[in-house]
Amino acid sequence: MMMENAIDAHVHLWDPQRRDDILICDTHPELNDKATSVALRAHLAGCGFSRAIVVQSAPDDSHSEWLIKHASRLDQIAGVVAWIDPTATDALDRAKQLIAQPCVCGVRLMLNRMSNPGRLLNDEPMAVLTLLANDNVTIELLAPVDQLEFSCDLADQFSGKIVLDHCGLPPQNALSNHAWRNGLQKLAKRPNVATKMSGLIEPYEGMPTDVDLFAVMDFVCTQFGPQRLMAASNFPVAQLTELEKVWVASLVSWAMSRDFNSLEQAALWYDCAINWYPRLNPKGVIA
Repeated sequence: MMMENAIDAHVHLWDPQRRDDILICDTHPELNDKATSVALRAHLAGCGFSRAIVVQSAPDDSHSEWLIKHASRLDQIAGVVAWIDPTATDALDRAKQLIAQPCVCGVRLMLNRMSNPGRLLNDEPMAVLTLLANDNVTIELLAPVDQLEFSCDLADQFSGKIVLDHCGLPPQNALSNHAWRNGLQKLAKRPNVATKMSGLIEPYEGMPTDVDLFAVMDFVCTQFGPQRLMAASNFPVAQLTELEKVWVASLVSWAMSRDFNSLEQAALWYDCAINWYPRLNPKGVIA
């Protein structure tokens, strides 16, 4: 079966009562009450996912700590992608704290919220990232189009696993956007980079046509290959355009129409997430 044991590689949890610095909730307050654990369970069941990777939303330690504690009570959570600032003076200590948490399968660098991402290439931040990679903690990048070139530089200097969020955040009419096309093509040439098949409908006010959507998906798949693509919903942010189940149905339809073989289907729905997040617990039991 296509989605048997499927892992949703990108979901969020947050609590508006905490008043965390979540940029998407500042610009779209209608999402404030959408990322509850109850809603997440309903989403996973409704879309046919067995487990999910929960990804940090705010660039601070406290939100990640809350996420780790909160997620530990949900057996549908296979892992947590936390936040870290590798340029901070205490970054090595923070990295060790995160490594000590069995549920932490990755850390996310929010390049869109960094004033000088180039500092990540300095010796001290690279030592932090290397420490994490040596303990199988995957580096995840939230990189807008104008940071895809820098992401290539980072991938060249860092030998660990890197996962690019949401296909590099393509804009509307992505295939005519040379910066996105060229940036994604260059980044996909780095064998230590995979990406999440998500974030493709959010730039639109309404659901794009299958013709337009599938053309972008085909381009991404051509660059990375099926073995470096993982299915993801971007719950609940996808709701800015359409319910997640509509996006997932499109993803299923695309994969079926492209005649993916059994290994390619397994990679999209399960194996890629397992391979690119080595600390992931597919059984969803967090110690």
